[in-house]
Amino acid sequence: MVCTSGPAGDHVIIVSAGTQGVTAAKNATETIPIVMIGVRDPAVTGLIASLARPGGNVTGVSGYAGLEIVAKQLELLKETVPTEEARRPADGAA
Repeated sequence: MVCTSGPAGDHVIIVSAGTQGVTAAKNATETIPIVMIGVRDPAVTGLIASLARPGGNVTGVSGYAGLEIVAKQLELLKETVPTEEARRPADGAA
């Protein structure tokens, strides 16, 4: 899907779902922004450089982003779940 806006249609973006469609769009242009939807692991497929810094003209969302995102989710979980020591009362009573 190509979306345009502005009086002369001068703002153009490409919205594409799935790895094949986004790959085709990326191969067709390096200047028009591409919004991806439902791409599995876009960094591994080469659509973006990395999740932290996608670079290029492709951005969007991914249902599964590989081990990089799983590691980040575990890191956040460890930071938010209190440890057993943190749950103990200050006086040491169990």
